[in-house]
Amino acid sequence: METIDQNEETRDVEMYIGYTNKTWSTAFVKIPRNTEENKIGDIAVHTAIELFYDNPEIKDEIAFIEVHNIPEVEQNGDE
Repeated sequence: METIDQNEETRDVEMYIGYTNKTWSTAFVKIPRNTEENKIGDIAVHTAIELFYDNPEIKDEIAFIEVHNIPEVEQNGDE
């Protein structure tokens, strides 16, 4: 998975994070702003896996990660 350069423009994607205790929350991940529309979901899930599932402190608590909302670029505060 490629990393985001600090100078690269990004966009937020809202994710569902499901936990083994049958609760869930949402969290935003940043992906490159120029990601092709048909790849946004895949890139966001991979990014979330790196941030949440691969985190040894919470890895055993994560049941699932999926896309909740892909805001339009104009809705991001990055403008």
